[in-house]
Amino acid sequence: MRCVLLCLLAIVALPRLVDAGPWAREPGRIFTSVTSSYRYDPQRLQIDSEGGFYMEYGLRSRLTLGVDTMDSSGGYSHLYAFARWPLVAQDRPFKMAFTLGAGASRSQGQWGPMISLGFSVGRGVNLWRPGWWTVTTKLEDHQVLPNPVMKLDATFGLNLGPRLKSFLEVETSHRRGTDPSIGVRVSLAWKMRNAQHLIIGLENKHAGTRSYGVRAGIWRSF
Repeated sequence: MRCVLLCLLAIVALPRLVDAGPWAREPGRIFTSVTSSYRYDPQRLQIDSEGGFYMEYGLRSRLTLGVDTMDSSGGYSHLYAFARWPLVAQDRPFKMAFTLGAGASRSQGQWGPMISLGFSVGRGVNLWRPGWWTVTTKLEDHQVLPNPVMKLDATFGLNLGPRLKSFLEVETSHRRGTDPSIGVRVSLAWKMRNAQHLIIGLENKHAGTRSYGVRAGIWRSF
């Protein structure tokens, strides 16, 4: 139900599946994303759901602020604000950035503070079509979890036309004492009116057991 409400919020607000990596948001510009996913685990015969809201605001040319929220049927949620600083000049093709976030997370009904430290690299590419790639590593410390969470994510995208983008995402995470999580997602982004994109993706995730799912979302820039 939470996931459905998040999708409805996106449509009502007329408002990204992934964050901007090392790219800074232009001053005064806002980007929002609302996503919802459903995964089926054939081993447990269970459907898990997950929904999230993400926003970025370009405060200055070298400072992007944002908010990241997520809620899952598995009992985990988070809500935190973050700031991202580029580490190289923005006119250089190779981008690097540092991100610091703080907020709260929930596990098994208990809320507590959390902090997040991230480093990302990326650049635009021009193959048979223009595109981009990013690699992001992140360390999260949650009071409600016994050990920190390490994450390593990669994205490769291509602009297939004036209104269509495709991208491949690989997301990994690990916390000592638990099974590592590896997810692969292939998505398409179709540009609609008013700088909006409709996102549809298929994903395969392994976190102790394997699950298969779909994800949908809406991006908006203004």
